[in-house]
Amino acid sequence: MANKTKKVKFEFYRSILVNDDIESLFDLDDCFNEVSKVSLEERNYSLNGNVIRCDEIGPIGNTNDLTTFHFTKLRVDDIPAITKLNQTDLDDVQLEEDEYIAEDISGLYDSSNHVMMLQRNIHSLSVKGVESYLRYFWNKKEKLSDQHIELRPIARKDVLREVQKSKKVKKVTLRLGNSQESHNFGSKLSLAMKNMNKLYKGAKITVSISSSRKKNDYLDSTELSRVIDDIVNDDGQITQAEFVIQDGGFSDSLDLLRAKLCVWGGFSLPPKKRLRKESVQSQMYEIYSPEGNNYKQIVDKNL
Repeated sequence: MANKTKKVKFEFYRSILVNDDIESLFDLDDCFNEVSKVSLEERNYSLNGNVIRCDEIGPIGNTNDLTTFHFTKLRVDDIPAITKLNQTDLDDVQLEEDEYIAEDISGLYDSSNHVMMLQRNIHSLSVKGVESYLRYFWNKKEKLSDQHIELRPIARKDVLREVQKSKKVKKVTLRLGNSQESHNFGSKLSLAMKNMNKLYKGAKITVSISSSRKKNDYLDSTELSRVIDDIVNDDGQITQAEFVIQDGGFSDSLDLLRAKLCVWGGFSLPPKKRLRKESVQSQMYEIYSPEGNNYKQIVDKNL
């Protein structure tokens, strides 16, 4: 069987320390240093019935600013089964007492701007899981409960331009708040929602419009332009504005109000083989580093 290209999404977050409602930028290297001091077993942390741990932390590249790290989720629940092409039975995966199904993610941290670049993997940790882990170890060191670490997504300032120039929008989702104030909208979709708001006496209204499942079928660009104008000129009545855009064979969901900065990587994988952390970390460095594609420059422009 031929190799397949696996697309991997990388998102960007800024590290913040909240202390008695006072917020400041936080150097995650201080927290990583605390994790590095303890044994691998002591790094295990229970979250939602599974065990997670940061099992690798270290420098990368020719600068002191960049740190690479690796998280593993040791699955206790929802273990998959195995089968064969010529049988219908499903068999349990035979694991020893101290063995687990492992799902991992890698990350890159830049101390010069307090930015974390994080690999997304729906089977492993979410950013909230990473955040919870770092909070635990930092609060354990400080012995304080009134301060905590937050990883806040970096918003894309160019997302509006990307939606405006795209001719391949597959879906639009808008939500109106329950305000009784007048909505001055020009698109058919927004006007329909305005009338629904009146009909249901100020209820919150959410509407999604999708194109057909045909490969090259997209929503009308002229009407979408009017919808975008409504969003740009809105005075706070629209609380969600999400566009699904076809991009290189993949669908990318862009929220005009809360768009997160992200970039995609690609890896050639043979069947039944896992994506190795060394490959992920190497590509993350190549994407982000000024010595590579210098995505750091784009990140800094969006801070």
